[in-house]
Amino acid sequence: RMGRDMFFKLVNILEKDPIFQSTGTKPQRPVEDQLSWRYGAIGSDVLTTAQNLSLGVGSVCNYCDRVVLAIRRLRNRFISWPNVDRKGVISKSIEECSGFTNCLGSGNGSLIRLLVMPNVHGAIYLCRKKFAAVINVQTTVDHNLRFTSFEMGWPGSVSDMTISKNSDIWA
Repeated sequence: RMGRDMFFKLVNILEKDPIFQSTGTKPQRPVEDQLSWRYGAIGSDVLTTAQNLSLGVGSVCNYCDRVVLAIRRLRNRFISWPNVDRKGVISKSIEECSGFTNCLGSGNGSLIRLLVMPNVHGAIYLCRKKFAAVINVQTTVDHNLRFTSFEMGWPGSVSDMTISKNSDIWA
């Protein structure tokens, strides 16, 4: 859950993204509305969210797309792979704590279940657990549990190793 203070900090950051600047004659809804409707949509399909909020389905899709894109654009501002000096600090701390040498953190992947199998190429979304999933998310954290990388958007059928090998951190 996101607290009120963090919500408005995120609104303040997102407001600067050009995607929230109207390019037509009609102004966009405020960023706080688009953000709250995006996160109000989690766990609900677009149609249900649109009906519950008395909004058009296309509008809900646009709000969700804008918010997700703007947050993804923040990636390099808040999440980065450690530089050489930072790698030494992280590795030393993990070795002192656990005995693991040359370790820069911990990683994990997660599947997000789809309510409905996509009509197009649906089979690629079937995961090893035999349900439809997308946005296969994989993250790494350092010794202080700060995110150092993430990968997302892979269909459920793609293995963690394939995602890792195609990530920015694989060398």
